[in-house]
Amino acid sequence: MSAQDLINELTKEGYKEIREVPGIGLCGLKSFIFTVGLCCGLDEFGYKYRYCYSVNDSIHAVIDIKTWKGNGDPSGPWIKRKREGKDYLNPNKN
Repeated sequence: MSAQDLINELTKEGYKEIREVPGIGLCGLKSFIFTVGLCCGLDEFGYKYRYCYSVNDSIHAVIDIKTWKGNGDPSGPWIKRKREGKDYLNPNKN
């Protein structure tokens, strides 16, 4: 599957703001029941892990996916990182 075909399929599955993040791979935003996920390492099988943002903070998820350089974690007010490895809470969020 070509990169563009994958992006087209991910878009059909509801992913938005899909972009290549250096060192991470394809990333995109997806709405879940209670959160917006910044999903990382997207491929034809799903994603490796995601950062969960409150629906009320969804604008920060958009900002993070557009500005994140792939070093460390995104800087916004995400709540929790889930999957691949140990889940953990954002140490910078009160």
